[in-house]
Amino acid sequence: MLGLAIGAGVQTLGSLVGGLLTMGRQKKYQQSLDEEQNTLDKWYRQTQSRDYSQNENAKATLATLHRNNKRVTEQSNNTLIRNGATAESRVATAAALNEGYADAISNLSVMNRQQQEAEQDRYINLRQNIMQRRGNYVTAPGDYISTATQSIGGTISNLWGNDAFKLPRRANKQQN
Repeated sequence: MLGLAIGAGVQTLGSLVGGLLTMGRQKKYQQSLDEEQNTLDKWYRQTQSRDYSQNENAKATLATLHRNNKRVTEQSNNTLIRNGATAESRVATAAALNEGYADAISNLSVMNRQQQEAEQDRYINLRQNIMQRRGNYVTAPGDYISTATQSIGGTISNLWGNDAFKLPRRANKQQN
């Protein structure tokens, strides 16, 4: 009987210690996942609100295009003036150059949208990963301690319960 009580006490103590360790680690792990989620959300909001014309590649492309457009416009205007072109032909030439400029801006916009969609896919995958880790949390250290102490307690209970540690009794001497 005493063995059962000791075994039960060890099991209870092991479960309590293991449970407390598990809760503490799980809380820290959940806080870590919360911080990771907040960082991910902040990154996603920034990428989705970014203006495509403000990244370095777009700025460089627009500056080069603007310089080329200006240079070609000046050259064509000079040529048109020397050849005696009418105002309508100069406007038509400028319109053709501006159409190329508009096409380049449109292409930049399409590339930006593709980049935003790729970032959105990345965000979804990372978010699903965080959610999966929240659901599949393995409580390793606390569970191991709890299981180990329960096993020790169970073993002690079984040994004491099976009279393994029972002290031998003295035989009653019968006197005649």
